[in-house]
Amino acid sequence: KISDYKADGNKVTWKMDCPEPTPITGTGVLTYDSDSAYKAVLKLLASGHSLVMTLDGHRIGDCK
Repeated sequence: KISDYKADGNKVTWKMDCPEPTPITGTGVLTYDSDSAYKAVLKLLASGHSLVMTLDGHRIGDCK
């Protein structure tokens, strides 16, 4: 479940809650620029363990 979704300028934030099968909670922040590039950070907590994922990407062209 996604909650507290907010888009402000070039930044998007949200919270997530996945209750089953193993409860996982987390937050996400995604920032993008005018060149179709983005950076995101996802912070997750499950069973007392934390995980931070960082993503960088950019658009490479139209889908075929």
